[in-house]
Amino acid sequence: MTNGKRLSRFIVLVTIVAALASLAHAQVRATGSGIHFNIPAAGTKFLNNYYVTDSAGNLLADSVVKSPMVPDGQIVLATGVKAYGRSNCISTFGPSHPDTTFISFAKNGDLYVLHRIDATSPPTWDWLPFTLQPGKLLKTKPTREVYFKKSAEPWVLMHRREITVMGHDTVTVSGKVYDCVKLVSVEIRTEDGVDYKNAYTYWYSPEVGLFLRTSFGWNGPYFMYQQVTEIVTPRR
Repeated sequence: MTNGKRLSRFIVLVTIVAALASLAHAQVRATGSGIHFNIPAAGTKFLNNYYVTDSAGNLLADSVVKSPMVPDGQIVLATGVKAYGRSNCISTFGPSHPDTTFISFAKNGDLYVLHRIDATSPPTWDWLPFTLQPGKLLKTKPTREVYFKKSAEPWVLMHRREITVMGHDTVTVSGKVYDCVKLVSVEIRTEDGVDYKNAYTYWYSPEVGLFLRTSFGWNGPYFMYQQVTEIVTPRR
């Protein structure tokens, strides 16, 4: 397999996993300046569906392109935990996804999602700056990513991000309309002077505490969406 094809398949896998790292609901937490948000309560369940569109947003039938994901769910295991150097975290788990996901809530309303490159590399936190001024483009400095460190031929890529908060949008779940902050993060990985781009879009509901919809596209005509269809809160 060529490096280009290997990169393409790998990024698609990373994108799916990262997009799944994302759901919840509950305790109101006041912030200073920034976004006022809720932190998900332990035991909250999220039911998700998946669909695919073309670059114009037209829904594609399975006969055109079939989503590799089936409807699934995630549950919030714990809140207020510390993980990998960050506090104020929640942990989530879904039967479809073997790894526990950690999400950290910054005091100003930004989120950090724990991301693992591969089984041989330590995890890192991906910053999602939802408090960024709408329309402002934030460019991160390139960082060196080393994949398969313990292999005979480690794979090295340079990784940077271009992030923009698009403004407010709405997402409807079980008939209720939620106000969301919409953020686009373009992940750019460079190999042999060639940029490979992968665009993530997040619809973050401060009322719910996390994302109600996510999407990603990988250097091609199709975009996969993850949509929360139901939120089940624990009985008190």
